[in-house]
Amino acid sequence: MLGGFANQQLARNLARSTVEGRENTVKAFTAYVNAFPWQWTPAMVDEWLGDLRSLRDLKRSAIRSYSEAIRSFCHFATDPLYE
Repeated sequence: MLGGFANQQLARNLARSTVEGRENTVKAFTAYVNAFPWQWTPAMVDEWLGDLRSLRDLKRSAIRSYSEAIRSFCHFATDPLYE
């Protein structure tokens, strides 16, 4: 699934560093929740982002970037155009 996500982003001409960063974010979130993507809930994302903000004192721009990476992955994973 991550391979397809990477290919989709590269086809949109995103920089490899952006694609790898998003892939690493999805992997980090997956490890945090210890669940498959089809089991994820918005509450899980909120909890993870809240923990990142409070425990690691990340800037808002970093939190937005992580949120966008998860949103993009979820959009890809649920888009019927990508079987």
